[in-house]
This record gives sequence, C-alpha cells and structure tokens, in this order.
Amino acid sequence: MKKCNMAVFLFRIFVLVFAIACNGQEKKETTDKSKTTMEQLKIEEIKKYIALQKNVETEEYEPQSPHELSEKDLNLAAEIISEGLKNSGFQKFSEDIFKNKVLNIFGVKHNEDYSKCKKIYSTNSFITLFGDEMDGNRQTLISNQYDLFYYTHNYFISKKQRLILPMYLLKDIISVSSQNKYNIKIPQRIIFLNKYIFNDDKASLAWLKVNDKDFLRSLVLNFGYTKDKDLLKWVMESVKLKINPQENNANEFGKLLWHKDCSGTLKIHNETFELMHENNKKELPKYEDDVLEYIFYLNDEKSKLNIELTFAERARISAYCLHFMQKETNDIYQYIGKFAKYSDQDNSFSKEFEKNNYYDIPNFRQEWKEAKEEGDGTWYPGMEGAFNNSDETEKASTIFHLHDRPDFSSFSREILAKGEIEIVHSTKGWDFVKIDGVTGYLATEEAIKEKEKMAQKKFSFLAEEESEEKSKKRKGFWDNLLG
Repeated sequence: MKKCNMAVFLFRIFVLVFAIACNGQEKKETTDKSKTTMEQLKIEEIKKYIALQKNVETEEYEPQSPHELSEKDLNLAAEIISEGLKNSGFQKFSEDIFKNKVLNIFGVKHNEDYSKCKKIYSTNSFITLFGDEMDGNRQTLISNQYDLFYYTHNYFISKKQRLILPMYLLKDIISVSSQNKYNIKIPQRIIFLNKYIFNDDKASLAWLKVNDKDFLRSLVLNFGYTKDKDLLKWVMESVKLKINPQENNANEFGKLLWHKDCSGTLKIHNETFELMHENNKKELPKYEDDVLEYIFYLNDEKSKLNIELTFAERARISAYCLHFMQKETNDIYQYIGKFAKYSDQDNSFSKEFEKNNYYDIPNFRQEWKEAKEEGDGTWYPGMEGAFNNSDETEKASTIFHLHDRPDFSSFSREILAKGEIEIVHSTKGWDFVKIDGVTGYLATEEAIKEKEKMAQKKFSFLAEEESEEKSKKRKGFWDNLLG
C-alpha cells in the first residue's frame, strides 16, 4: 500500500513538472510570436506614414488634403533613429546620465512645469527646444512645433529613446521594400550631434563646428551652456561687440556673460570671464574695452536691455563685469573708476551692491570703495576750455567731430557739446564718448597729431614729386634722354 502511494506520488510529481515545462514553453513561443507580430506591425505603420507624409504641405506643394505632422510622426522618426544609432558608434547610457545631460546642457528638468517658458515645451514623451520665435506667442510655437525643421528650427529630446532630433520625414531616414525589408539612413549631423551631447565625443564637436554652427552657437547663446571650454571659446571668437548706428549686437554679446533660465532666474557665466582672463594672459585680443562699453550700453536709459531688465538685474551683471575689468588692470581710473563717476552719481549702484553684500564677489567691496573715492579725472582734448571757472560753473559750447568707427576715413559729424562729455571707453588713439545723448568715436590729441604728421609727409612727398615732374618738362627731348 505504501509502495502504491509512493508510485502515485512520483507520478503526480512527474505530471506537475511536465505541465510546468510545457506551460513555460508555450509562453515563450507566444512572446516570440508577439515580438514578430509587433515588428511586422511597426514596419506596416512606417509604410503607412511614409504614404501619409507625401501630403505634407511645403512652399512648393499644397495638397488638397494635407497631412499635419504630429507627435506620432516624430515618435516613429525617433524609433528609427534610435535603431540606426546602434551601428554608428553611439554609446547607450543610463536614464540618470540622460537626465543630467539634459539638465546641464539645456537647463531642463524632466517632468518640470515649463508652461511659462518660451524656449521649452515638455510632454510625457518629448521636450521641445524652440528655435525660431515666430510671432513670439507661446501658443503659436506649440501649435506649429511639429512643422518641418526648415520652418521652425526646433529640436526634440526623446525621453523614451534618449536622443535628440529635429522633425524628419520618414522617407529621409528609412526606405522599405515591397518585401518589407528596410534600410535605415541617418543623416551625419544627427549622429555627431547625439555623440557630442550624450557621449562627450570631441571628434563630433569638431565636425559640428564646420557643419552645424547654428546649433552649437545656440547651446551657448540660447541655453547658456558654458561648461565646455572648447565650445565656449569657439563661440566667443565669433562674437565681437559692435554698437554703432549701422550695427548693434549688444544683446548677443551679453548672452556670453549671462542668461535667464525658464524660471526667470539670472545666471552669470563665470566661465566666460575666466576664459577672457586666460586670453589676456596669453596676449590674445582683450575684452575689457568691450565689457565696459557693454555695461554702459546696458544701463543706458534708451537701450533695449535697460527696458527688459530690472535695475537689480543690471546692477548684478555690472558688478561681475566691473570686477573682471579691475582684475585685468592696476589702474583704478581706467574702467571701474569711469563707471563709478559717470553711472553712479546718485549712489544707486553703491546702495544696490551694499544691499546684496557685493554678491560675495572676492575683493569687489574694496575695488568699488576705491573707485568711488578716487573717481576718474580724465578730460578730453579741448575740454579744458569747455567750462569756465565762475562760481556757477556755467558750461560753454564746444564743437567735436564724432566718427562712427575709430578711423578718420569713417563717417563723421559735428556735435555741439553743451553738457558733460561721458567717456564710455578708450582704445588706441580713440575714445568712445557720449555727448548729449549722441555716441561716437573721438580722436585723441595723439591721434590727431599723428594724422597731421602723416599728411605733412604725404604733401611733402607730392611736392617733391611735382618738382621733379616740372624739372623734366623744362628739359628738352635730348636732355631727358641723356639725363
């Protein structure tokens, strides 16, 4: 009886093990079949959308029933590019690394509310980095975000695929045969763009410098990414300050120094000032004059930047700029002294600096104190006679010739100075000044004397040449021939 029970028991164990094994095998076959079916369905879906996208409206083509590009089109493109990147040397990474990269480079946090930010729009699947501002209305940007890159210059960060891409038509990145065999063809710029941003690939940065300059510049100038010293230096070399009636890029120059994130917080780019300092040590083009001219423009009541920023924000930017300039010279008058004299006559900057504990900038409290005590006693050529010494110090009028550029051949105009002459900054032989609200370059006494000296040499040479010519004319034919 026991033996029989034991046999039954063993038989039941055998049946149970067999059933489990069979059940497992059945599940595995179902999964494989499901996987095959899913791949097949994806190819069919891609073929469907390639057909639909033939009716995407462009400037050259206006179909009767246009296909509106959507997140679905973008999602298919992201999946195709993700598959194609596997064979391009692109290294996969964890979700934490992905989130940190997106935060450090674009200043974007996952699942953050960006409803008030004009630069960014976020959904569960994608983060949109807006390119062109269009009419400046956020709703317009959102409504048109999936239009072709040609129109928007938008980029999208795929949260699921962990990559960045613009909007592509599927036919441009994949071809599918009638037998459903496919060939993925990813544009080089997408490969190098993703390898640079997510793999820190320097070779890709070198390629992008030549082939996608706009995107690289946008990283620094639009998103305030200054951690990559190589990239920052490259962008700085392409942005030289120009403030004149013909051209004004003060806004772009300022983006090298600071930016506002999507929360409206002002961020100072210390890396830019450090790189400027390194340039000075290597005797490369110096930035002090440009920085001084920039903060004078920044605080000019008529400038666009003055209107867009609060006084507190302008004061903070000015403080970092002044500290940078003072580190580059031992002359308290040349930069910070000028600003203290001409821009802080009512002590408004002094009060703001003090209220913010001088922004904890090392030595800036002492630098500003010396600037206020010493001031700036610079006078322009001819200014000694511009004011009389009466008790009321009534101002006389003096005529100055202001040039658009520090060049005597540039356009100039006569300005009758009735008020004080403001020295914005100085360069070799020239001073950039503001006279009764008009700005321009004024030649120093040394530059004027040098010009007169050159003119004398020129006229002396012409006189000698003319004398020789007349002498030749007096001689006869044979005299000239024989010398």
